[in-house]
Order: sequence, then C-alpha cells, then structure tokens
Amino acid sequence: MLEEYIKRRIDYAASKDEVLVLENLLISYSTGAYFNSIVWWIKNDYPYTPKEMTTILLRWSVKGHYREGITSFIKD
Repeated sequence: MLEEYIKRRIDYAASKDEVLVLENLLISYSTGAYFNSIVWWIKNDYPYTPKEMTTILLRWSVKGHYREGITSFIKD
C-alpha cells in the first residue's frame, strides 16, 4: 500500500525526466522511511496522535527534515 501511494505521488509530482534516481530505488527508500517511522511510533507507545504523525511524515516528504534546508550545510 505504501509503495503504491509513493509511486502515485512521484508520478503526480514530477515528470520522469525530473526524477534524479531510479524510480524503483526512490520508492524503496521512501517506503522504508515511512515504514520504519511507523514502527518507531508504535514501539514508543504512540507519542504523537495519528494526525500529528501523518503531518510530520508528509511534511518531511515534501519539505525534508532540515530546519534551514540542506544548503545550510554546504560551505563556500
């Protein structure tokens, strides 16, 4: 189910020319991230509501998880 959701989001968000890695690898990576985050959430006795957890995961998917963006780590 996660794989299908992610595949649809990739197809919706970008043309095949814009995806920089193999689509199957991107789907595998994203699915693993979602799955392991959900397992963590369950093992830690649901520290966030389902709505909060969904918001967190979707925000990371769209904007990434860095506060200022990855460019803040790149030095001239």
